Amino acid sequence: MYLLPTHHNYELFSMKLLQVLFLTCLSALLIAQDKIITYKGDTIACTIERSDSSNYYIRYKKDAHTIHTSIEKEKVIHIYYNKIEELKREYDTINRYIVYLKDGSILYGEIAGIDSNFIRVETASLGIVKIYVYELDEIKNLNRQGTKKGNYWLPNPHATRHFFGPTAINMKKGEGYIQDIYVFLVSANYALTDNISIGGAITIMPGADIREQLFMLTPKIGFPLGDKFHVGGGFLLVHVTDWNIGILYATGTYGGIEKNLTLGFGYGMYDDDFAKPPIIMVGGMYRISKRMSLVTENWALKTRWRDEYNFFTNQEEYHYENSLAVSYGLRFFGEQLSVDFAFMNLFSRSSEVLFFPGIPYLDFVFKF
Repeated sequence: MYLLPTHHNYELFSMKLLQVLFLTCLSALLIAQDKIITYKGDTIACTIERSDSSNYYIRYKKDAHTIHTSIEKEKVIHIYYNKIEELKREYDTINRYIVYLKDGSILYGEIAGIDSNFIRVETASLGIVKIYVYELDEIKNLNRQGTKKGNYWLPNPHATRHFFGPTAINMKKGEGYIQDIYVFLVSANYALTDNISIGGAITIMPGADIREQLFMLTPKIGFPLGDKFHVGGGFLLVHVTDWNIGILYATGTYGGIEKNLTLGFGYGMYDDDFAKPPIIMVGGMYRISKRMSLVTENWALKTRWRDEYNFFTNQEEYHYENSLAVSYGLRFFGEQLSVDFAFMNLFSRSSEVLFFPGIPYLDFVFKF
């Protein structure tokens, strides 16, 4: 039988794992390095931010501090641009690309050539444009999945979850996101591989002690079975005050990142016992425009209705009922940020009042 950690061990374990998770996410954003080799034979690992006619302006880490400085071009014998090497491996001169620059400019066209410190992009309106590597922010392939009737559509940046419940689709290695629900519940997830991700969440309720906050751990696995079907599973571990609750779940998703349907089921666990029957989740999303999708997430479960004390058996008796939690709404998104606005309702025997269209739900997700 699976045993949950004790109260104090769980709290310590949760805090340590959340610290590792957020540090991992942060380090993933800072990993790429350029290299400058001088005539003296020195090798400087850094990030080249820009250059002018006589200097390279660079940034590097030293003793946990970020140093901004410059080096004269006449002292440099060779420069290794990490991004240029990535471009040579990943891009070609056949496909069309969308090129994002750090100043906010966007170019569409073919990559006409890749040099040691710049690329040439052939556009329809400007002809061939020369772009230095330190001006580049991101390049994306305008493949068939990203174009609709000749126009580029941004890919759904948050296809691995509906509002809260997971799909079986997993992030690519090195991707991650930070999610904020109702302002007070903050979570982060990071893909260790293409099939395994780790996540955690914490509430930030004002005035509450750290021991009174809610902690969650959300490891997940996911595997594609062909082009349109994924299977996955994971474990949701929740700790609040002296309560430890777990949900072991499995999911199957049919479709892609833009249109999909997910069926999942899980078993809740409390006091080392699995609850019966299983929790069932049905969710889906459907892309309706360039920056908008329909999203729904629905749960069927048993909830405790009321407790009674039986004087004959000298024991508490618990009464349960079938409940259905329904949610529906819209997802608005850009390059990395998405916003979900939805309504939720709970249908059960004890639900005396139903709110139409439902209780508002709001979250923000930043993908990196």
